[in-house]
Amino acid sequence: MKPEEIVNIAKSYIGKTEKPNNSGFTDLKFEQRMKDVGWEKYLAWCSFFCELVWKESCCDKTLLAVINKNFSGSATSTFKNFDLDKTFKTGVEPKLGALIVFRYGNSWQGHIAIVTEVVDKTTVKTVEGNTNDKGGREGYIVASKTRLIKKPYTPTGLNFVGFVYP
Repeated sequence: MKPEEIVNIAKSYIGKTEKPNNSGFTDLKFEQRMKDVGWEKYLAWCSFFCELVWKESCCDKTLLAVINKNFSGSATSTFKNFDLDKTFKTGVEPKLGALIVFRYGNSWQGHIAIVTEVVDKTTVKTVEGNTNDKGGREGYIVASKTRLIKKPYTPTGLNFVGFVYP
């Protein structure tokens, strides 16, 4: 898996939008691709989007099996699965094409995105699904965002967990 290819694939999906309440997508081909990686109506879809991008960038059957095994609909579970598996390395240093994972407060809930640019050691640019392009929390689109890695813990917001490297 080449980081540049992951980035190009992720960027190709920018602007794809969902129908209200995670009920589907306005682009039926995109919806079918999301279903092919396990997304179902009414589920949050940030992790499924990242799985789609990583799978589309991978042509190694062994690695595809690991990707299939470790991705889940939960961003935090996905990170834990990859961290325990050890086929793909995890860490806290930003790298191109990596998955970046956040946890909401101390809960099991989280968010996951793909690093498309490393600005510096504390800031990355991402492409992420089930987000928005207006700055709020409600997700409805694949969009590019800028994310801070090192910021104070917040019990009511997203906190950086780590990266999974391609």
